[in-house]
Amino acid sequence: MIAGVSLIPTNGQTIQQWINPAAFVTPADGTWGNAGRNLVRAPGIWQADVSMRKKLALTEHASLEFHVAAFNLFNRAQLGSPNGDISSPTFGRITNTINPGATGTGTPRQFQFMLRLSY
Repeated sequence: MIAGVSLIPTNGQTIQQWINPAAFVTPADGTWGNAGRNLVRAPGIWQADVSMRKKLALTEHASLEFHVAAFNLFNRAQLGSPNGDISSPTFGRITNTINPGATGTGTPRQFQFMLRLSY
């Protein structure tokens, strides 16, 4: 780390520059750097999951239930951690999301519908 240089870029943190690369220099061969662990935090995770349910009585013994669930309702991008490898050309950039899979936290907006007949 270079003393006196901010870890946060002067124009603020963006996906393209989350860590200020000017605050770091590669240590000399055979020596350790002076940067501590966990210097910079990744963007926070925030996701709104909601559901609604309505049960209708059809007869004395039968009912119909409708259920809808929305995951990541506001479709907010859940960004991953910035690249911390100083030797990489993408050092300080966020190049991924926290979950590239189909289910779980960090996926794009999803809706789920259910209709159940009970008798």
